[in-house]
Amino acid sequence: MSWPGVGASAGFVSPRGVAVCARTGKIFVSDFGSGTLRSILPAGVVTTVAGGSDGAVRNGADGLAAGVKLNAPRGMAVDGRGDLWVATSGGIKRLSTGSPAAPLMIDTPYLGAGTGGGGSRGLAFCPASGCIAVAETNANFINFIS
Repeated sequence: MSWPGVGASAGFVSPRGVAVCARTGKIFVSDFGSGTLRSILPAGVVTTVAGGSDGAVRNGADGLAAGVKLNAPRGMAVDGRGDLWVATSGGIKRLSTGSPAAPLMIDTPYLGAGTGGGGSRGLAFCPASGCIAVAETNANFINFIS
């Protein structure tokens, strides 16, 4: 299980993806082994922002980020609004940061290129177009979410 902390006292279980928010300086980490998304503040404080819950909200449903169970989070990207996008085995999720006190995890309609979502691995934000580039491992190409 992953746990919060400062610097080396924080724990991760198989971290897979890293993304940085240019607006806040936060570093986000997808922790594959614990099914969580973690944030690291510039001061080194690590907190869980989504996942790790055994609650009723699972992949395939929207809800408060703290109550969402993420299945195998992988690659991530932060868009121009500061929202965090993450590839999971259940498709692409978007962590809406519009309300910092209660961020929402939102399912996107994007399920991948005929793979049911499990093939999406790497994500990147394209500032010029405002889209998210998605590396489709199983289909061997790059797709875009606008």
